[in-house]
Amino acid sequence: MLERSHLEIIEALDRRGSLTKAADELHLTQSALTHSIRKLEEMTGSVIWKKEGRGLRLTGAGELILQSAKRLLPQFVSIDDHLAEYGTGRKGKLTIGVECHPCFEWLVHMVHKYLEKWPDIDLDVTREFQFDGLDALENHKVNMIVSPDYVPGDSLLHIGILDFELQLMTGPDNDLVHKEFISPGDLNNQTLYTYPVSKSRLDIFKLNINPEKHIPVEAAEIMVQLVAAGRGVSTFPDWLIKRYAEEFNVRGVPITKEGLKKKLYLVIRKEDRNIPFINSFIELAGKSRNPSA
Repeated sequence: MLERSHLEIIEALDRRGSLTKAADELHLTQSALTHSIRKLEEMTGSVIWKKEGRGLRLTGAGELILQSAKRLLPQFVSIDDHLAEYGTGRKGKLTIGVECHPCFEWLVHMVHKYLEKWPDIDLDVTREFQFDGLDALENHKVNMIVSPDYVPGDSLLHIGILDFELQLMTGPDNDLVHKEFISPGDLNNQTLYTYPVSKSRLDIFKLNINPEKHIPVEAAEIMVQLVAAGRGVSTFPDWLIKRYAEEFNVRGVPITKEGLKKKLYLVIRKEDRNIPFINSFIELAGKSRNPSA
């Protein structure tokens, strides 16, 4: 019935756009690819693709295989990698997804220690899955997520690696800079800049605030400069505000009298906890307690 090779053929055909290019990528002849799909059609009684001019068009059955291929092939690759990893414990690839800008800032300031310790491990960092990394993790598109949120899951393990305080970032001329702490009503006449995500993912909105304006901004660097120019306020980790303070002349003010305490997590699949190079990254991360340095 359906085999991994069938998934690879359909996925390559969709991505490369032609049977010739798909065959070249898979190091097979066009006739071999055609024969493989024809045999699958005979076994299932379904038509997988149809000729359309000089090209091929996937049928409904073909589209079903394509969607399965996009979901399953990364898992096959991950399994292959893990088999090699368990065999040696020293070779493999660590792909880390970062869910937010502070996550990325924290990561780039500690990753060199890991590269020195694990010279044979390929390391890749992606921001493709910002604020949507858990799905990528569960579907084996990444090995690890750096996230400020704890989202329970039976297959996932959250490791807290940094305690911090989320503060209101203001410019030096904003009246709020002189307050001991920020109350929700203090934002009624302020413009609030945030990342372009759902309000449910933004801790500041859990305080029932009602800012005069709420403007999403995708680039953190632009957000900081807007705040420094007195255009509005934003929320950033205290350690990251300290890093920006000298260059952009911004300030941090605690949010509520108790402070808005947060934690940065490394999130992995439970099944990967004992892979040596993943476990080592977690240990090194736990020792990186001063990201503002």
